[in-house]
Amino acid sequence: MEIPNVQENMEYTFEELQSVKDRKKIPKCSGIYKVYMPSDFVVKFRDDSDSPYKVYGVGELIEKWEKICDNSGYEDGLLYIGKADRLRKRISQYVRTGYGKRANHSGGKAVFQLENNKQRKIQLRRGNVRCCGMDIPFFAFLMKK
Repeated sequence: MEIPNVQENMEYTFEELQSVKDRKKIPKCSGIYKVYMPSDFVVKFRDDSDSPYKVYGVGELIEKWEKICDNSGYEDGLLYIGKADRLRKRISQYVRTGYGKRANHSGGKAVFQLENNKQRKIQLRRGNVRCCGMDIPFFAFLMKK
């Protein structure tokens, strides 16, 4: 079994990826990404969204958030996990959706109902996503803070 070539983590805030020029620093290769909050981020949901998608009720989001935080396996601050065949394209879709410019990334849409959601961070890891039918680097990535 060949172990995939996994590179170091890259990390950006949504604000750092606003422009097309800024997103060019993201590699075009396959990889995985997770969206999380900085350690000083306070979770507070809004009843509207920056994305063009239908919003969830604030009560529903709070209830789900509390269930997630009660899970012993939850990594503090983790909001969303994704994988991509082309990281730059997928992250660009997610960021543009978060700024209400396009609606072509439907995953993680509840994240856009957080106050100060542009302070969220995106951590990327490039490299082969699949190996022998298993997401080996994906699990290693999730375990790493």
